[in-house]
Amino acid sequence: MNEQSRANQRAWNHRAYEFWNRSNGTPSVFAAKLLQNPDTNLSVRYRGLLGNLKGKRILNALGSNGRKAVPLCLMGAEVTIVDISEENRRYALELAECAGVSLKYVMADLATYKDDSFDGYFDIVFSEGGVLHYFSDLDSLFQKLSSYLKVKGRLILNDFHPYRKMLFPEIGTNGNYFDNGLHDGPVAYEDQFDESERSDFPKCLLRYYTIGEVVTAIGSSGLWIKEMQEIPKDGMESVPGEFTIVAEKLPGDSDVHITSRCS
Repeated sequence: MNEQSRANQRAWNHRAYEFWNRSNGTPSVFAAKLLQNPDTNLSVRYRGLLGNLKGKRILNALGSNGRKAVPLCLMGAEVTIVDISEENRRYALELAECAGVSLKYVMADLATYKDDSFDGYFDIVFSEGGVLHYFSDLDSLFQKLSSYLKVKGRLILNDFHPYRKMLFPEIGTNGNYFDNGLHDGPVAYEDQFDESERSDFPKCLLRYYTIGEVVTAIGSSGLWIKEMQEIPKDGMESVPGEFTIVAEKLPGDSDVHITSRCS
C-alpha cells in the first residue's frame, strides 16, 4: 500500500460508520426503505445504463457503505465490493444482512489488490460518486478493471468533472486545470460534523485529473468508450459538475476506437 492509499484508508476509517448511521439511518432502517423500493437509491440515469440485472455479476469498485450495491443485489445481481475502509465494510455487510441479500465485500486497496479469479468474471464494473482522485495511476487502475470484465462487459463510471479544478481552487490546484500533484483534502463527510470536531479528522491525499487523462486511460485499457455524458452542476447549470462514461470491453487485442457523445 502506497502513501496515498494509507492516508485515504486512515481518513475513511475515522467515524465513517457513525456518519452512515446518521445520514442513512441504522442498517435496519435503511434496509427497510430499500426493500420497499430498491430503485430509491439508484438514479434514473444509472438504471437506464445498467439494464436488466437478473443474474449479472457486478464489481462495485469502491462501493463504500453498500448504498448502491445492496439495491443491485435486491434487483437480482451478484455484487462484489472492493473498498479500503473497514467502517464502510461494517455498515455495508450489516445493511446486506438486514435486507436479506448476499454481498461479497473485499476490504483491500484496489490500486494493489489482485485476484486472478476475477479475470473475465464480471458483466459490469460500476463505480460512482467520485473515486478517481483516490488513485495516482489511472493506467494501472483501468487495465485491472478491464481485465476483470468479460468480453463485451461494461464499465459504467460516474465521477466529478475535472472542471472543478478551476471552479474550486481551494482544493489545492489554484485554478490550474493541468495541475497533477497530490493534495490534502477532507474526507467526504467531514463537513457533516461539528466544526470543533473537524480538526481530529485525518486528511485524504487526492490527485485530480483532466478529462483527457481519464479518457486516454480508459481507451488504452482495451475498453471502447461508447458514450460520455457531461452533467451540469446542481445550482450552476452552465458548468459541468459530473461526467458518466460507458465503455465496453473489446475482444482480444483488437484496436481500440474511442468515441464519445456528450449530453
